[in-house]
Amino acid sequence: MIGDAYASLPEFRASEDISSFDDDLQLGWALAAVSRVLDRKLNQPLGFNKDDAVTTRVYKVGDPIAPIASISGLIVKVSFALAPPIIWADIDPLTLDTDFELLPLVPAAGCPWTEINVFNWWRFSEWNWDHQPYMPKHYRIQVTAIHGWPAVPVAIKLATIKLTSMLLGLSPFASNRIDDAGTLLDVAPQARSLLKSLHQVYNPFPVAVA
Repeated sequence: MIGDAYASLPEFRASEDISSFDDDLQLGWALAAVSRVLDRKLNQPLGFNKDDAVTTRVYKVGDPIAPIASISGLIVKVSFALAPPIIWADIDPLTLDTDFELLPLVPAAGCPWTEINVFNWWRFSEWNWDHQPYMPKHYRIQVTAIHGWPAVPVAIKLATIKLTSMLLGLSPFASNRIDDAGTLLDVAPQARSLLKSLHQVYNPFPVAVA
């Protein structure tokens, strides 16, 4: 689920020699802490997990959207209401690839959709003599979907394990800084190098409803 650690205790124990470390509670905290630091460092506020079931979110113009992991259960609705409340139950859903599209059209393997392009979003203002389109600020879009990534990328899972090992003092590159996972990534050269590689792949450009 969104908010979980990117590696489990069994996965960590299968990857690392931790015969001298048997505190499962502290290990669980460390895995979760490193996972959240990776979210922040890689500009992924919702992380790399996904919802167990569909959830509903509402966006206004220019809002970044939550990644969409699957089109299973996907429902998209649009409202041009000038004032709340919006009665979403009375609004018909849009049709994928007829009224809107998900972008990128072909996501990279294992990656989510990160943008919704609603066709005919643009409107023409009666005061705009050169007929330039404008984007109504009261426009709202409701998205019901399984949000997140289809699966935690293997690189993120392995990075979580390696960085947690450093954090707990179990790695040859350990910093022994269990108190501050964020500082670990900033000061440890090996952690910084790993983060730089991840940054080149998983730090996204800003995404928004379009």
